[in-house]
Amino acid sequence: MVQDNFYSAATDFVLQAQNLKKVYNRVMAVRDISLNVQRGDIFGFLGPNGSGKTTTIAMMLSLVKPTSGRVQVLGQPVTLANNQALRQVGAIVGATPKYIPYLSALQNVKLAAKLYPELSRQRVGEVLEIVGLSGSVNRKPDKFSTGMKQRLAVAMAILHRPQLLILDEPTNGMDPAGMKDVRDLIKQLAAQGVTIFISSHLLFEVEQVCNRIAVVDQGVLVAEGTIAELRQKDRTVRVKVSDLVAAERALQEIEGVTVTVAGEYLDVAGVDSEAVTKHLVKHDMVPSEVFYAGGDLEDLFIQLTQESQIR
Repeated sequence: MVQDNFYSAATDFVLQAQNLKKVYNRVMAVRDISLNVQRGDIFGFLGPNGSGKTTTIAMMLSLVKPTSGRVQVLGQPVTLANNQALRQVGAIVGATPKYIPYLSALQNVKLAAKLYPELSRQRVGEVLEIVGLSGSVNRKPDKFSTGMKQRLAVAMAILHRPQLLILDEPTNGMDPAGMKDVRDLIKQLAAQGVTIFISSHLLFEVEQVCNRIAVVDQGVLVAEGTIAELRQKDRTVRVKVSDLVAAERALQEIEGVTVTVAGEYLDVAGVDSEAVTKHLVKHDMVPSEVFYAGGDLEDLFIQLTQESQIR
């Protein structure tokens, strides 16, 4: 029997997607997206509105059947017919949190807790404390701010102590104070061992809280890696030497690099600063300054999404 490497992968990957594709009425909404979310990650799924983020999440949660591709949670396959692994997942999907408006926050959480008969009575109070709503339990959520409503939704999503929490646009429509509250909550849950997957179109929020991100545009995955790795993709080594002409000629010997003159400096793309310095020293030129220019994640995001539109 041939072993399936995808389904036999180590469970250090809490969430894996392989070649997910979704077609609606001949329109390709998601095209061959593959993701690997490791245990302990705060993983950002970044892309413009309408880029396929929510559809991808719906397929990963078995809410929508993929046209093709596979999903694995905690080492177990997830399909419409076999979704037992999703018992270890909490999720908030959709533009606005769902609750019953005529019930109090406490009553909403108690109602959600009925889905998990194994929970202790104390758990409802615990999750409201975790999300910072213990002082507002008797208020109705339709009187809450957007940030408080989102925190109430998180309380219900973590009742059963999930290993993975999936949040779809968790700070959408919030003021800066609400964004910070949700960001702090995400960090708190991650510190408690919860792996978190966040979709967002807000680059600043993702950069503030995530250790790894994937960028998607028009249903296509255009980049994935740590924040540092993605910044590295857009970084240029800027070097200052006494003889720019000789240095430019020497650096062009390195395969795959691009060298341009930028005033008193040379900008070198396609190689790291250590390689640039070593090569110059080898040619008896010691740079007086070596540093990275560029590397702004926003610039990279714009560049990646523009490239995907050209393709």
